[in-house]
Amino acid sequence: MPNYLISDKVSKKLKRADVTGKVVDKQGQPIPGATVRLKSGKAATMTDNEGRFILKDVASTDIIIISYQGYTQKEISASGNLAAIQLDESENNLNDVVVVGYGTTQKKDLTGSVSTVSAAQIKDLPVSSIDQKLVGQVAGVQISAPTGAPGGGVNIKIRGTGSITAGNNPLFVVDGFAISNSGGQVYNPLNVISPDDIESVTILKDASSTAIYGSRGSNGVVVITTKRGKTGPPVVSVNSYIGAQQVPQKGRPDVLNGTEYAQFRKEMIIDDFASRGLTATDADIPVQFRNPAQYGEGTDWYDAVLRTAMQNNVDASIRGGSESTRYSASLGRLEQQGTIRYTDYKRYSVNFNIESDISKKIKVGLSIAPSGGVQNRNGFESGQRDILTRTLWLSPIVPINDASGNRTFFITSPGAIGAGNPLNTLEYGGTKAKYFRGLGTAFAEYRIIDGLKAKYAFNYDYTNNSSFSFNPTFVIGETGNQNPNPSIPSSSTAQNTTSNWLSELTLSYDKSFGKDHKISAVAGYTAQQERYEGYSFGATNYPDNLIQTINASTLLNGAAAGIEKWSLISYLARVNYTFKDKYLLTATVRSDGSSRFGSNYRYGTFPSAAFAWRASQEEFLRNARWLSDLKIRASYGRTGNFNIPNYQYASS
Repeated sequence: MPNYLISDKVSKKLKRADVTGKVVDKQGQPIPGATVRLKSGKAATMTDNEGRFILKDVASTDIIIISYQGYTQKEISASGNLAAIQLDESENNLNDVVVVGYGTTQKKDLTGSVSTVSAAQIKDLPVSSIDQKLVGQVAGVQISAPTGAPGGGVNIKIRGTGSITAGNNPLFVVDGFAISNSGGQVYNPLNVISPDDIESVTILKDASSTAIYGSRGSNGVVVITTKRGKTGPPVVSVNSYIGAQQVPQKGRPDVLNGTEYAQFRKEMIIDDFASRGLTATDADIPVQFRNPAQYGEGTDWYDAVLRTAMQNNVDASIRGGSESTRYSASLGRLEQQGTIRYTDYKRYSVNFNIESDISKKIKVGLSIAPSGGVQNRNGFESGQRDILTRTLWLSPIVPINDASGNRTFFITSPGAIGAGNPLNTLEYGGTKAKYFRGLGTAFAEYRIIDGLKAKYAFNYDYTNNSSFSFNPTFVIGETGNQNPNPSIPSSSTAQNTTSNWLSELTLSYDKSFGKDHKISAVAGYTAQQERYEGYSFGATNYPDNLIQTINASTLLNGAAAGIEKWSLISYLARVNYTFKDKYLLTATVRSDGSSRFGSNYRYGTFPSAAFAWRASQEEFLRNARWLSDLKIRASYGRTGNFNIPNYQYASS
């Protein structure tokens, strides 16, 4: 392996020199984006895509500190061997900084139930969204996809189901912005973020940690922090993968093939006659079942609608900055096929953020994250119309294509429930959905005195979703009719927009007093409002399958339209006190006033308190080699569930 360090002989002769090196993991793979700084604080940089770095004007006596989230921080002399500095993964680094609601804390100082997943833990998982990367990573968190469609909705349950009548999905907070989830189960709110842009994910589980979010904290909170720029030369990174998905053979139902099915139906008729003391003749047996061997394997309709689905993803980013200004910019593109034919999903995303210290006291920042996508999804995903369920009762003796090479119009055989060819249904009766989402944040922070900061942030979230489906004459549902008439061409259209803004003013304090006392506190006021506008309708009696404009239909049905709005104002405060790094106390309170609540219950107050004792820091356990950390904690808190429809309080 090449040594990128100026030789020891040269470095010993020089009092100051530029030094280079490389940072790797225990497998020898480079770690891009690691922070490399002098302990004196005079210089800092980041490793490039190959894990390499350069520090200018370094004394041979300087100490270099290398850190990266998910790895143990390492110190090394500037005159040491920097050719391959190995960082060790840290599953439980107690000094790691954890992002919690309205602030950060060290892992060892947590008093609530909080789990953190770092970028290092999930960087090698080739999946399309961050929720998929969290599967199996966090105890007490259940993640499922109700439809399984690429780009489809997601269910995340933290510590089980919390409500029968209200929603059970947690609150999603992206870089401090509590984003909306108006799309329900159709759109995945986390799809707006490329997994490659994620720095860390923190899961707040218990009431003491979620009370800071008040009426929206009862189902837990998922706090997502995206990557930011760091001081140092530009680091360009390109990450790409190609993969394939398929339904495993072991998980597919074992169904009768063509010969077995025809033989089974033939024997049913013979046995029925025998039970009545009669003998069935060829005339009593439908012609389709008289010679079962002619069908061979026949058609496995379940397999026919499935495929090996390809997906490819490309992410490119550049991050860096000077001592006063840091920036990060990234582009992402995802193309994912569904394992059900004619379903797919495409996503295009941009993420840009910049922070600047315009003086010793003032820092400002801006983040912009637009994304868009197109989803072709199966329009028949649930109930008896579910495509996969339908394939289980379709006759295997009917071929996919007729003798002329055209797709069989209707699938049936004597005594069987019939339905249209499921491949026609998927190709021509699916739904095309388009979405756009733009997230933006601007903030200004002012350091009043040492340890005391004021921050104002304005956040904006805009979504635009639309969908259209058209069912031609040959898309036919289930029926017992052996010769059904063609369907009447019909369509469905839906469109909605959502605008959500959040204005926050917070005051934070962080100070240590001597060696034994440490206090951190935050207080704030927030105001948030969302406006939803949407419509949907169906149309039928189109003249043919070619003209799909709404004006060509002669009948509209199921029309619905509306505008909804909700508002939320809140006051919040939290105090953390640490004594001798052993005794930890946290007190939190939030008051929410919501337009979703009735006038007599418009405001709710949500307090919490937590205490923790780090017993491992006591003298009688401090030298116990078998124990890394022992914390005993107790907490109490109250939260609410904001996931209810608007205007429920209004009398009917």
